[in-house]
Amino acid sequence: MRPLSARRWQRGDTLGPALRAKAVEQVGHMHAWLEAQLDGRDWLNGEGFGWGDLAAVPYVTISSIFGIDPDPGSALVRWLKRARPSVAHTVEEALATIPFMETLSDLVSSGAFVRHYRDHRLEWMVRSGGLQVVVEGLADHTIRFTDTARFAAPYTAAAAD
Repeated sequence: MRPLSARRWQRGDTLGPALRAKAVEQVGHMHAWLEAQLDGRDWLNGEGFGWGDLAAVPYVTISSIFGIDPDPGSALVRWLKRARPSVAHTVEEALATIPFMETLSDLVSSGAFVRHYRDHRLEWMVRSGGLQVVVEGLADHTIRFTDTARFAAPYTAAAAD
């Protein structure tokens, strides 16, 4: 199975490959930091699988889904293999969504799906040189931000009564 990112980085210009290269660099930093946190231990925060491990698993696995894996044979790969069966089951469930996720590019282009940009995604795009993607997406109505009016609606309607 090809990584999910195979279509994600295709923009027909140099920005897609530049963003991909930035992602590889930044994920490498995260992997190096997690390796240092393991420091010869089996788990990130103690004798057994714990909250630290649970918090880190999504970052390592989603990076792999996008084709950015930890170094083969690294402590991080061994750590991920030791993770509880429930983690492996959840990763399998995430992998099962890839066929649908590969259709998102077409859904965005058709207007049937609008990407939701919140703080972490927006920060990454701006920091990594993808501001133009955000500007184009806002102009094309393929990117949206949180609609704060939806949250206020029950309260503003009550106040108007």
